Amino acid sequence: MVQIDPSSAATDRGRPIDGSASVAGGRRLPLALARLLDWLTPGAMQLDVEARRRARMFLISHLFGPFFGLTIMAFLYALDPAPGPALWVPTAAIVLFWGFPPLLRLTGRFTLLALLSVQNLAFIVLFVSYHYGGVSSPFLPWLVAMPLLAFFYLGEEPRLQRVVLGALAADLGIFYLAYRLVGDFPTHVPLEALSTIGVFSTFCAGAYVTAMAVYYARVVASRSELEREVRSHKATAAALRDVKEAAEAANRTKTDFLATMSHELRTPLNAVIGFSELMVGELHGPLGHESYRSYAKDVCDSGKHLLEIINDILDITKAESGTIELAEDVVDCRDLLIATCRLFRPRIDKAGLTLTLVLPDDLPRLRADSRKLKQIVLNLLTNAVKFTPPGGQVEVSASAEPASGLTIAVRDTGIGIAKADLPRVVQPFVQVDSSLSRRHEGTGLGLPLVVIMLRQHGGTLQLESELGKGTTARAIFPQERLVSAETPPTAAGAADAVDVPVPASSAAVPSSAPGAATVLVIEDDEDLRPLLGRMLERAGYQAVMAVHGRDALQRLKERSIDLVVTDMLMPEMDGVELMRLLRSERPDLPIIAISGVEEWAEYLRIAKNLGARATLQKPVSAADLVGSVRHVLGAANPPSIAASSASGG
Repeated sequence: MVQIDPSSAATDRGRPIDGSASVAGGRRLPLALARLLDWLTPGAMQLDVEARRRARMFLISHLFGPFFGLTIMAFLYALDPAPGPALWVPTAAIVLFWGFPPLLRLTGRFTLLALLSVQNLAFIVLFVSYHYGGVSSPFLPWLVAMPLLAFFYLGEEPRLQRVVLGALAADLGIFYLAYRLVGDFPTHVPLEALSTIGVFSTFCAGAYVTAMAVYYARVVASRSELEREVRSHKATAAALRDVKEAAEAANRTKTDFLATMSHELRTPLNAVIGFSELMVGELHGPLGHESYRSYAKDVCDSGKHLLEIINDILDITKAESGTIELAEDVVDCRDLLIATCRLFRPRIDKAGLTLTLVLPDDLPRLRADSRKLKQIVLNLLTNAVKFTPPGGQVEVSASAEPASGLTIAVRDTGIGIAKADLPRVVQPFVQVDSSLSRRHEGTGLGLPLVVIMLRQHGGTLQLESELGKGTTARAIFPQERLVSAETPPTAAGAADAVDVPVPASSAAVPSSAPGAATVLVIEDDEDLRPLLGRMLERAGYQAVMAVHGRDALQRLKERSIDLVVTDMLMPEMDGVELMRLLRSERPDLPIIAISGVEEWAEYLRIAKNLGARATLQKPVSAADLVGSVRHVLGAANPPSIAASSASGG
């Protein structure tokens, strides 16, 4: 079994960068040292490239710098005949540098530790200089390292640089003040004896600063290369963004074009389907040759198939652009499934299949878009019928569990789908090759549309199939969409589920039955307007025609009208303006709104707000139109069936 979860999408997460073998200036640090530096660096600083660089400078100088200082202290120990606090205090301060790396790992207070480290170095240099040589001390050159280290550690932030320079000035002030108060510097080792160690101290200071500067230069070079690469990536990203925006603009243009053309396509299709239906029903008498009736039926079937393809493509286009919206109602699933299966019965019978509907008595209601819910079931049934040979069985069932939600299952005994092909059949325009393709090849959009509509409801599609044994498709709606039995179903859209039989010939129904309700049909299309009128007359109603809203108002003044059927988009005065006027002047006059626009949900809301009793989307079949008229009028003005039969005989 393969579960298609529309709400989830595969994500590609990049692997975290491992800094254990990082590059500095094009050279790789020893692996053990790199791991030690990464271990000592706080996690927060590892996420920032610049902070990580400064942390490494700090750690390297504190791990290796004390060796220079202790070597100088060893020289002093050899020269000083009576080493005392003047030697041991700076030695201890030098050893203290090795405590800074673990403190950084424990506390993460990098800035504070960096300032303390620079201050500790200043204390060591000035303390040793005070006791060993005074202003002529060979250790004073180490003060040059202080501003450099501050720059390496703390970056280019002016505030911190001012703090370091201020501390250095204060240290020099204390050094001078001590000299003024004491009057002279202590002499632990004669100045002449310090000349040798002075050369070594200067060399160490230069080597230390040079090593740090070279490392910093390599890091800067590496960073410059990285910045060039980043700039290149930014330029590529900007180009991709421009291409993406152009593609989105083209996609929006395509969507707008299809939305505009949908109305233009549905109106002539309505005429093709409607007139071919009337020809099949031989409204004005026999067509002559039996082949003509067969041709008319083929035209009607092809028109309906073309309409399905147009609707599927438009639905996919809207789904890609994210413009599909739910018109949620409280739906009685039991009634909807019964009506949908009844609507599908002719196709089942034509295919030579057996349809079974299994529904529990306590099936809960569902908060859903009734039209999309109906389309989900119809698409699953269409697939089942298409790939089930004559004599097979199709079963529709539903079940609900408080924990898992509501499941609608469609099972068939058809040819089945290979397990490897199950993920492919839910991709748009993909069809699995099959030897059983009885009549319509299809567009491969049925199951993808089911997935999209289920995604909107927060649901999932499960497919279970075996070659030669059939397929089971389960549409699963989440438990939060279940509605208690006490909540009444929404009446909106009820007319869509009405299954209305249409008489087979005109002999049964006259064009104007005595006592029949009068329906005003308002449609600007010259072909569709008489077609709608003939559909109504064939069902026993009297039809009055109007071209637009102003024409309709004149007809309403001239005679009594029981029901108005109006298009929404028309010249002169459209259906919206007409409905607004009728709501104030004739609030009791029932209205059925018709439209072929793609923004159907928006027009549906407008029609309902203006008082429409029912809504129909073009192309309108005779069954849909007559069913809606009967549903709206109810028993108030039924057509005179008895009179129809008498007149037709």
